Amino acid sequence: MAALNIWARFLYEPLVEDRPRRIQETNDTQYGREVAERTHAALKATGGVRPPREFVLMDRSALGWAGCSCVLAPS
Repeated sequence: MAALNIWARFLYEPLVEDRPRRIQETNDTQYGREVAERTHAALKATGGVRPPREFVLMDRSALGWAGCSCVLAPS
């Protein structure tokens, strides 16, 4: 779970925080890559994971909500 939470925090934090956000909050162009590498290393160390079947629904729901929130965001 800890390994997956690294990646989930990176992906879903913008959906959880109720505040205006910039597309990229830091000037670090390697931030996403570093998060992916940390996640990969953590998963490799634990022998990987088998996500539950519900993960697909959760992932699609989160991405769908992100699409809606972009359309509904005040300008």
